Amino acid sequence: MNAGRRRSADSVFAAYLPANWPVRFIDENIRAATTEDFEWAEAVLVSGMHIQRQQMNDICRRAHAFDLPVAIGGPSVSACPDYYPRSTIFMSVNSAMRQTI
Repeated sequence: MNAGRRRSADSVFAAYLPANWPVRFIDENIRAATTEDFEWAEAVLVSGMHIQRQQMNDICRRAHAFDLPVAIGGPSVSACPDYYPRSTIFMSVNSAMRQTI
């Protein structure tokens, strides 16, 4: 996915949030989320392709270590929801991103 498409997918997530909520996007292909990022967050939203499955599961594990709720979605989750933790509060099957991109 090129950078323009990735930003479009991120924008879909952000569009569902109230406009006054602060949002922090972290692309773990560029840098990993830090302890400070998880301490700042009230929830974690994860999206990715199937090739990123291990990384997505690792993000969920780290977020849960901070007792953060996790929403997970994207093409991999839509295709293979059983590959992801049941501890997520929402699994976006046939997500808006898949319909938008």
